[in-house]
Amino acid sequence: MNTFKKINLSLKELSDRVLPDRNEYFLSRHFHRKISVLITFFLLKTKISANTVTKINFIISLIGCGFFLSPSYAFWFVGAIIYQFTHILDGVDGEIARFRKTVSRKGALLDDLRHNVTNAFLFLSLGRGLSLIYNQEILFVIGSIGAIIVLLNDILNKILPPKNIFKNKLLRMKFQKKSNKTLEFIRGLFTFGVLGYLIILTTILDMFFGSYFSARVILLFLITGWEILLFFNKIDIFLGSQEEDFIER
Repeated sequence: MNTFKKINLSLKELSDRVLPDRNEYFLSRHFHRKISVLITFFLLKTKISANTVTKINFIISLIGCGFFLSPSYAFWFVGAIIYQFTHILDGVDGEIARFRKTVSRKGALLDDLRHNVTNAFLFLSLGRGLSLIYNQEILFVIGSIGAIIVLLNDILNKILPPKNIFKNKLLRMKFQKKSNKTLEFIRGLFTFGVLGYLIILTTILDMFFGSYFSARVILLFLITGWEILLFFNKIDIFLGSQEEDFIER
């Protein structure tokens, strides 16, 4: 297996070679990928495989989510930083696999499993943590609903036709390659890849204004609502595709 030492590419050449062609959200394209490529740059000098990076990231993700079960602001900050780091690290396994030409179905399934389990666990841990802080079990119920919807959305992702999920009558948004930059940025705010930043922001707000409202509770409702919106969004597309197939037959 080729290592980075033998190939001896520059960081710029490595970036051109391993970064995905698809259009990613703003922060990923302009910030996260610059860090992930730097990590890949050093890991390629070792024998660590892409799948090993995925497994390590899986463990780190679960540990990070566990910090949200504590009422301590400090624990929430640490958990959010760890969780955000895992999304940066998430790009590393794919970059290593593309560079070493070890892209496989097994690796893709492993990465997909990590995403779904950790994202669902994030909702559960946020809901449980907030329910313990505010002594409101309904918050754990909301988190549990979010976890279930995340898993259902993944199932729909696998059976939906290859259409842009933001181009339909429910969301009334059209995110094409030449879409409005502001709308693209707004869409990026609702991805799991920036959720760690939002948790940090809402935790800071609760530190100073927690006696008036809970920004973290509002965030939990917002991200759960967004996942539910996507779910019905995808159901709409799925039913539409079934109707089109029926008409064609």
